[in-house]
Amino acid sequence: MPDDLDETRRDGVLSPGLDPRRVEIVVVVGPLDEHLRQDLLESGIQVIKSQNGSEYVRDDVTFIISDFTSQAFNNLVSCSKDKRDDNESPRIMAPVYAMWHIERGLAIPLPQRHRPRYCCSMKNLNITMEITDESKKKELINKIHWMSGSVRKELRQQTTHFVTDSMFGENYRNAVALGYPILRYTWVLEAWTHCEDLDYDANTPKAMEPHVLRIFEGLRFYFCRFDQENISEMRQVSTDNGALMVEDPSLATHIVYGAKTDNLEQNRKAWHVSATWFWESISLGRARLEMEYTLAPRAMSKKQDNPLHTSKASILDNSNNSILSNDDKSVGSPCKVDKKQQIVSEMLDTERNYITMLELLLEMRNRLVGSKDGGNDSWMATNPGALSHADANLIFGKIPPILNVHKAIHGDIAKLIANWSTKASVADIWYRRRQDLRKVYPPFINTFDKAKDRFREVDRDDRFHAFVRMCESGENWRKQRVEDLLVRPIQRLPSILLLLQQCAKHCKKNSTDAENIPKTIREMQSILENANASRQATENFEKIYKVFDEIESMPAELRSSHRTTTAECVVACAGGTGQWDGMKNKPLRLLIFNDLLMLAVGVDASLGYNEETVLDCMQRIERGVFIESGREDTFVQHVPPNQSEKYGSLTKSCGKRVLPEYCGSPQQENLNASTMSCMGMRRPPSQLRKAISNTSMFRWGQPLREQQLLVEESPSSNSVVSSPSALSHTKKAGISKAILVL
Repeated sequence: MPDDLDETRRDGVLSPGLDPRRVEIVVVVGPLDEHLRQDLLESGIQVIKSQNGSEYVRDDVTFIISDFTSQAFNNLVSCSKDKRDDNESPRIMAPVYAMWHIERGLAIPLPQRHRPRYCCSMKNLNITMEITDESKKKELINKIHWMSGSVRKELRQQTTHFVTDSMFGENYRNAVALGYPILRYTWVLEAWTHCEDLDYDANTPKAMEPHVLRIFEGLRFYFCRFDQENISEMRQVSTDNGALMVEDPSLATHIVYGAKTDNLEQNRKAWHVSATWFWESISLGRARLEMEYTLAPRAMSKKQDNPLHTSKASILDNSNNSILSNDDKSVGSPCKVDKKQQIVSEMLDTERNYITMLELLLEMRNRLVGSKDGGNDSWMATNPGALSHADANLIFGKIPPILNVHKAIHGDIAKLIANWSTKASVADIWYRRRQDLRKVYPPFINTFDKAKDRFREVDRDDRFHAFVRMCESGENWRKQRVEDLLVRPIQRLPSILLLLQQCAKHCKKNSTDAENIPKTIREMQSILENANASRQATENFEKIYKVFDEIESMPAELRSSHRTTTAECVVACAGGTGQWDGMKNKPLRLLIFNDLLMLAVGVDASLGYNEETVLDCMQRIERGVFIESGREDTFVQHVPPNQSEKYGSLTKSCGKRVLPEYCGSPQQENLNASTMSCMGMRRPPSQLRKAISNTSMFRWGQPLREQQLLVEESPSSNSVVSSPSALSHTKKAGISKAILVL
């Protein structure tokens, strides 16, 4: 013990008057880093060395121990266990705790008695735990205290985190309701492995994310009344989110039902919940409280329900007869049913079902975007990034006008049925709405493929997929999928045509419908033809512009939405004169449009490159045409391995002739770097600009994406080929000849 520190003791007792809020005297038990010792002294803290610290237990000092598993540590912690007054319990800290404060220029606060501090990884964290294993719980509490955290027995306002090993218990449900981070106990153990790291913070997303309790952690599921496709998907989703699958319902904590039923499985200890609970939990990222989705278990009734009576009156009583009057329910001789009326009634039923399906889609859209577009109550507001407003409009935006038209049609047909007569004309209803139908269906049909494809892309997002499955699990959906409903507008008009054609077969010759149905059918067919023609035009427009985009330097005057592709093929030049001589054996792309012929040079990756072509391209460096760096990688992809050095040397020699300013030192290094890049080595894009010809250069892996326009000829011309010069050169005299072969 240093002499200057001996004076701090008087008859075994340290001098009084110490600051109770900060460490002023430390007793080091075991080894201590010399740098830390100097830092403590410079901070005005007296340092005393002791072998085990037993002689200072009754003094108001703070012990520094580097090993919290040592016998000395255990002796100090347990030395006052039998005392009623803990005011004499020792204060203990580790060197890391002291270093953390010193590095930040902070005074070292006094550790609480019986609360040893090792580090500050959990400083200011108030943790509530619910761990079933008491020994594990005690270990976790100690480690949290050692990392400067606090443990609360119950959830309180000060609680910051909830740690558990399962989803049972009132505290867990309250933590879910209050939105606390719910973590596995492994979070504490992982934080303890970083106890020597002065910069480690257990309260960061990076530290917590691997230990966030999965949605169904510790639950056991039994699925009931699902088809095989649904149950396979739900099993996979459950397993991914921490649940266990059981084959015996008596072992389950949750029995999930795919359809409503009174005959529940006999397990009163389990939660009997609907599939909506399952998918809403997935969508929200936490288990919903089961009470709102519970199907109360009931005792099985031994007495079966009485079957329906077989009399005609009772059949009517048990049928959907809201449109029938009381007189129609009398049990007299059955009257002959009008076939046309039956068909119109079927049309009314299908129209009602169709409207219901469209309303389900719009209800889903409203839940996505909110009652007010972008409102805080929307799914998109709570799950940003998964779906955009543009996506929602593309998928659902064309449905409201269709729904409004069919609601009006449904109302007219319902009135027709209610006041049925032999003169009733159902065709007149559809004929009056023909212009409305002509307005609302083509926009939907035109964008249907895009909407369907975009929906499938967005559905790959786990959060959105869970939301979709939650919606589909609703009772009104009747096990239908979103894609099934989205295709209904495509199918609706053809089904109406079939019903009208059936009506025509049962119309009296002199009736109104005998005249109206044929012209209505023609109008409906015209609407379908126009919609399909519009869709075809849209597809052609997209296709032709995709071709235009593939051709490099495509003149703007040649881009036309009225142009269509008649044929397209890859040809090769077998030989020619003039400039065609250099095109021998090169693959060319022949495009035949409705009003012109076009020939573009392009290399399909499957055809490969030959040595002469690559050498020719690299020699064109001498032309001094500068483009963005990086294109030299084109050569590497198709050069034989034993030739890479040869091409690299050629590149370097050409570069020296074109770029003399880079021939000296230190610019020479940049040129060398460029040469090595051609040989397959990476270089920074900020180095030497690469001089490469912008003709006949193609980005590897994307064949025919960068093509030079070679020829444009009128369809009236007999000549199919022309000079491979630029477009402006095709008008010059003396066009050379060539032979093209497939």
